[in-house]
Amino acid sequence: MLELDYLFSDFLEKQYNALSEPDKRLFVELLTHSDTDLQQWLVNKSSPAEHHLISIVEKITHIKS
Repeated sequence: MLELDYLFSDFLEKQYNALSEPDKRLFVELLTHSDTDLQQWLVNKSSPAEHHLISIVEKITHIKS
């Protein structure tokens, strides 16, 4: 899933280091989900059923240049 690769690369390069430790843990938790789920949340902009993941999804999808 090339779109996810681009999103994650950009996020890791631009924002990951500035995350708080709890947000870094959320990011790691997010990565345990299937590519299908990640695509729905990050590319198709749907919300995860696990509401505690919404904040990290939003941070990834709203990367500032």
